[in-house]
Amino acid sequence: MLRYHYVDVESLLSTSYGKESVHAIKRGLLWQQRDKLFSRWKERYFILTRDYLHCFRRASGSDRISEMGQFLFKVKLIDVERVEWENKKDL
Repeated sequence: MLRYHYVDVESLLSTSYGKESVHAIKRGLLWQQRDKLFSRWKERYFILTRDYLHCFRRASGSDRISEMGQFLFKVKLIDVERVEWENKKDL
């Protein structure tokens, strides 16, 4: 299970990374917590497409062009059984 906290999501017409061109519905930063004991919240960059939720590390450094860093994983939306939303303002 992954839990997410909304930070900032903006609309995107299209983007590409690697060899794969992706039509993005939304993209932006979310706080993610993996389902592990003593798991911490981490800020990640996500891209939502019609079929997948793509997760990237947040880019670091002052010379970054965007918030998107190294690719971590993608989740096929048809395989998602449950979504849990947490709106925490104290992060």
